[in-house]
Amino acid sequence: MWIFFGIAGGLLFYFVLPNWKYRKKEILPSEKPVLTFDDGPTEVTEEVLDILKDYSIQGYFFVLGEKALQRPKLIRRMKEEGHIVGLHAYIHRHGALILPHVLWKDLRKGYEALMKLGIEPKFYRPTHGFYTAISCLFSRMHGMKNFHWHALMRDWEKNEEGVVAKRLGKASAPGRILVLHDGCEGSADPKAYQKMPEELRKYLKESSFFKKNLRRSGE
Repeated sequence: MWIFFGIAGGLLFYFVLPNWKYRKKEILPSEKPVLTFDDGPTEVTEEVLDILKDYSIQGYFFVLGEKALQRPKLIRRMKEEGHIVGLHAYIHRHGALILPHVLWKDLRKGYEALMKLGIEPKFYRPTHGFYTAISCLFSRMHGMKNFHWHALMRDWEKNEEGVVAKRLGKASAPGRILVLHDGCEGSADPKAYQKMPEELRKYLKESSFFKKNLRRSGE
């Protein structure tokens, strides 16, 4: 009996409480929706940056350290253009499916990769949005704020043209945090993320929250 309560208490502390605390949907003090991007950088990230520049939008990029080291120019561009670069992980694994010390090592490696590229991340978003006591301890010890979301666009799935843009429109409200993916991980459709920039462009064109920078676009 005591063993059972001990195990239950451990699970409550390690898994349940962190997600109860940090999965709360906090509205940010912004007049516009907040656009965030997970699992990059990849070959589509440059197009995403071009689009954000066209609309003078500050994006939040939660990057994987392994990919960041492979595309350092994109990380530098994010910083130079005023975007927020946050930590996602080093490689994309579910925090509940790996041992605590392995998770800690992965987060440390991801953090060090960003530091090597001149980024001291101030925000952290766990892979799959799943918090553990270890990931929360790591983010706290390294001065990072856990950064969850209000709406996923399910852009990792195979979708008909325009579906993701419509989801963005329906989910949009001042201060709401929206998630898109500029990378492909796990069971995601391998071609889905490549279509995301065009969906983003379509959404922004139709959105009342964002206006295109006419000088940059030449229109």
